[in-house]
Amino acid sequence: MKKDGNIVVLITGLLGAAKLALEAFGYSIITDEQINAIANGVAAAATVVAAFLNNRKTQAE
Repeated sequence: MKKDGNIVVLITGLLGAAKLALEAFGYSIITDEQINAIANGVAAAATVVAAFLNNRKTQAE
């Protein structure tokens, strides 16, 4: 079964939701800069993995 979805959007959304929930209770633990840095890192890793998977040669059976 093929999984559809975008891991970068999922992680960014979860971090944003956690930030909003924490700020609702008066805690400022996660900053916008941290969310951006994490999202950029995950996006870079996903790009490298996708480039590797799309460019590998299929083995003959």
